[in-house]
Amino acid sequence: MGVIYGSAITGTCAMIMIAMFPGTPFPLWAIASGLSGFLLVWFGRYQLIENFLKILIGLMFVSIIGSAIVIVANAGTMEYGVTPSVPEGSFFQILGILGGVGASITLTSYSYWIYAKGWRDKRWIPIMRLDVAAAYAITGLFAISVMIIAAELLFGTGMTISGNQGLVGLADAYGERFGTVARWVFLIGILGAVFTSIVGPWHGMSYLFADIVRIVKPVLDHFPTNVAIII
Repeated sequence: MGVIYGSAITGTCAMIMIAMFPGTPFPLWAIASGLSGFLLVWFGRYQLIENFLKILIGLMFVSIIGSAIVIVANAGTMEYGVTPSVPEGSFFQILGILGGVGASITLTSYSYWIYAKGWRDKRWIPIMRLDVAAAYAITGLFAISVMIIAAELLFGTGMTISGNQGLVGLADAYGERFGTVARWVFLIGILGAVFTSIVGPWHGMSYLFADIVRIVKPVLDHFPTNVAIII
């Protein structure tokens, strides 16, 4: 899971960097993103990782939600419906989103992070609840902001976006409407969101992998050497 996820997320990070610096090689940014995440996780103590992620989340929050506010303030007279609908053939994509947005490895990692922070008894439970509620609220605001931006820029234009490259297309459309500086602000926010998805899960998965080794190793020590190697 770490290898497949790592390849996908570093590729997304590379696409955003190419959008910022056209003409630069894709492999360069993909490798640089992966190495940066690796070095932060390998050498960074928990507090360093937390502070770094706070900065990235701040950039994401200000730029993306700020972009949505700019969109709303400059919106035309077009009215949009709010009736939910599911596009044909998108059922499995929806399941992927439900499983991927803070509902899988992130919750598993959270148990290790609260231990690293020193929240080790029940008096910290109210703060944990506030912490998780704030995280989901920010995630929800981020998702709504992206939908507002996409709806205003793409609705009625005949332009469609899909996959990770759609983020870059959205940034280009935003830049055409509000200028180069606005495009850069939007891309920086997206980059912050993507890079948190490199450092955070990799850091959490490292705890999880180490815990699995700690639990499994004593069990394997009771097997004959040849059987343990096969297992």
